[in-house]
Amino acid sequence: MILEVIDRIYDAALDRRRWWLALARLGEVLRCGKVALLREMDGKWQVLAASDAAAEAESEDRTLAAAPIGCAAIPLSPRDGLALLIDREGLGEIEGEILRQVAGHLARAWRITERLAEAEARERFGSSDFDRLPFGVILLTPDRVVAQINREARRLLRLQRDLRLADGKLVGTNAAIEEALFAACREVAAVSTESRGGPSQELGLRASAGGVDIVLQLVPTPGAGGAPGEPEIVGFVRDGERFDLAPQAILARRFHLDSIDERLLVEILRGQPVVHRWRELRLSQREVQDRLRRLYERLGSTRQRDLVRLLLSLPEEELTTPWEGVPPLSE
Repeated sequence: MILEVIDRIYDAALDRRRWWLALARLGEVLRCGKVALLREMDGKWQVLAASDAAAEAESEDRTLAAAPIGCAAIPLSPRDGLALLIDREGLGEIEGEILRQVAGHLARAWRITERLAEAEARERFGSSDFDRLPFGVILLTPDRVVAQINREARRLLRLQRDLRLADGKLVGTNAAIEEALFAACREVAAVSTESRGGPSQELGLRASAGGVDIVLQLVPTPGAGGAPGEPEIVGFVRDGERFDLAPQAILARRFHLDSIDERLLVEILRGQPVVHRWRELRLSQREVQDRLRRLYERLGSTRQRDLVRLLLSLPEEELTTPWEGVPPLSE
């Protein structure tokens, strides 16, 4: 029984989408209804993964000031600040011994998960294959130094009159747009240490003569918050009239999502809490929760950062047409 739990934990280490399965099985063994993996950060608990596939999707900010009433946060690894949240006030002697035997494996497995994510981000951002993308991509440091820019972003920047590249930096062509760009980058960089991401910033850029209006959306990069001078901001650049090239449209097309799911993706990519916006979306609260659960199961995450990483890593052939390996959600 314990060996089965450990096997599932290490399966999850290599595939983040399987963490909820590993924790669900651990919860059964510990005789708990639900469990979650936590990390202590700045006096709060950050929810890393949960036994319920919907729990991550339904969490608004993924932080807890303290364990909920009737629950307990049991320390796992002082080195990593990890703990296991259980929906009981404590464990019996047998369950406590089981948790002691798997605690080290949980901590090691989560370190593997994080290292794989960091390696993937470094490989993705260090490559030059952004030119395959049908939308513009600019990687920026908090000081707006351009670490990487693809061919489409360069083309689109030539068609507008508000931004330009100067000495390796992205700058505004007038005081108003310079101030807006500075503030937008500052806001995005300020949340660069949050694992889930944070509010994105969007700028509308005026067309030059014979050009088109451009939309620049700034979001935190996956794996941001590293060494000083590393890119912490991704800028998505697209023709303002090409809604089919918006990030959410590409993901919706790739994963056979409907228009309502696409609206949810818009909010997630903007870094906005989705669960409590059901009235604005003209859905019931249960409908939003159900759709977030399905999105989580389909995409592997409902974190802004993970979706940005997924978007930047899609093969060229999957960027404009649905992938046949993923059936529609209705099937």
